[in-house]
Amino acid sequence: MDSYFTKVAYKGAFGTDNWTKCWCEFDPKNADYSKPINYTSNISDFTFTVTDNVVNFTAPTGTNYSYKWNFGNFKTSTEQNPKIAYSALGTYTVLLTVTNERGCSKTISKQVSITSGTKEIAINTDITTNTTWKNDKIYRLTGSACLYVRNNATLTIEPGTIIKGDPSALVITRGSKLIAQGTEKQPIVFTSAKAAGERVVGDWGGIALLGAAKVNCPGGQCLLEGGCDPTLSVYGGTDDNDNSGILTYVRIEYAGIAFQPNNELNSLTLAGVGKGTTLNHIQTSFGGDDAYEWFGGAVDSKYLIAYKTVDDMFDTDFGYTGRNQFSLGISDPQIADVSGSNGFEADNDAQGTLNTPISNGTFANTTIFGPKSDPSVSINTNFKRGAHLRRSTRQDHFNSVITGFPFGMRVESANTENAYLTQNELKIKGNLLAGVTKVLDSTSTNSSAVLAKLLVDGNNVYPNVSDMKFTNSSNSTPDMRPLATSPLLSFPNSQEVYTDAFFTKVNYIGAFDANTNWTNCWAEWNPQNAD
Repeated sequence: MDSYFTKVAYKGAFGTDNWTKCWCEFDPKNADYSKPINYTSNISDFTFTVTDNVVNFTAPTGTNYSYKWNFGNFKTSTEQNPKIAYSALGTYTVLLTVTNERGCSKTISKQVSITSGTKEIAINTDITTNTTWKNDKIYRLTGSACLYVRNNATLTIEPGTIIKGDPSALVITRGSKLIAQGTEKQPIVFTSAKAAGERVVGDWGGIALLGAAKVNCPGGQCLLEGGCDPTLSVYGGTDDNDNSGILTYVRIEYAGIAFQPNNELNSLTLAGVGKGTTLNHIQTSFGGDDAYEWFGGAVDSKYLIAYKTVDDMFDTDFGYTGRNQFSLGISDPQIADVSGSNGFEADNDAQGTLNTPISNGTFANTTIFGPKSDPSVSINTNFKRGAHLRRSTRQDHFNSVITGFPFGMRVESANTENAYLTQNELKIKGNLLAGVTKVLDSTSTNSSAVLAKLLVDGNNVYPNVSDMKFTNSSNSTPDMRPLATSPLLSFPNSQEVYTDAFFTKVNYIGAFDANTNWTNCWAEWNPQNAD
């Protein structure tokens, strides 16, 4: 094959493109050659008028002209004179491409500034200096796949502020901080830019914190997944006490995009994040991939909610060593990922190596409410396990309850099994499984030994989810507090985890006692219709 020739799939000189348009002349007898040739000189600029947030555009008129508009807010049009209402304050780059009767195209660019008529402010450039977002405005993340807080800047968000993804992700780079300190009565809400009733999973990219804590990637640094700028997506370092900011009383809705397997943005991505970071009272809802994913790091958390996410509720990789207590995960029976949706998915790394630091995070007092929690409802066949511990992880689980998954657990790979069975480096103690079709999902020859050790280590199995006696087991109006007769209040829990002062010492299994529903007021179970 001679490389000079362009390989095509058609006969003759033309495919779908007419390469004679614009420059060729088929009537040279009558052509005007008295001036320099410019076949788009007859296409004039467009004009526009702005009234508050509404812009009326007027394009040039010509014989057989066609028009393609890009209004700088992910909206387009082929009308000659469109009218557009912008939803956020800001300056937009508007592009108009006009094609004339010869097939010649000219692109015209102008800046349009919206300064009134809406409370929304378009955020379409990176944040490089200390910035505060006020709760009397709505902020719209737009303009690129990922927007960055960088240059060691701090973004502070006032309680009660609303931020809409359209569809950009917000990435906090190493050395920068996000201070999103909501309150029970004024949570900070990151949500879809779509109107109520139109929101779907994966409407925007989510939030990613990139820190300088230890990760087990070769060289001690990794790159964030999800298609963001690689020069701004490095995370990991040597400081396990690194501080990426504060997230308290924060909701993250309809976020997270799976571009392809192992290349995803999650609702909340925690990449190399250190213990100096504060995470508590966070709810993710209807995420397009994992609700939470930790890529290494040592950050701790309390009071996390993973609500109806597509993939895994809590996913750990790359040497995560942090501590977590009082987490809640709730499935939608119909929403699951082809990769297999789990309550927990825990790896050391993707290859299952023993690279250090080895993933050795701890989860205590977790409530996982799986898809089979109502036995009368059919579930998506992509649901798998309440906890999938694999690829050399040493992740510990204490005093938690897992309900309604096809399989309770899977302990997979020789390194992970050995860590559990013989090395005492992976601990599963004081946990209850209820309403699972099968306790273990395993073809390993060690599966019987794993099951025996689960029972010896103070775990137990109940046949039905209803045996847990939750106050309200509806996944649309949940109240996971145990009733007075629930085994969650009487089953002996493991005291081992409470020797670490981070963990609040309690005498119950799961994320709730009988009295306090810590989701009240700030959590939202119907974000589709929230105003």
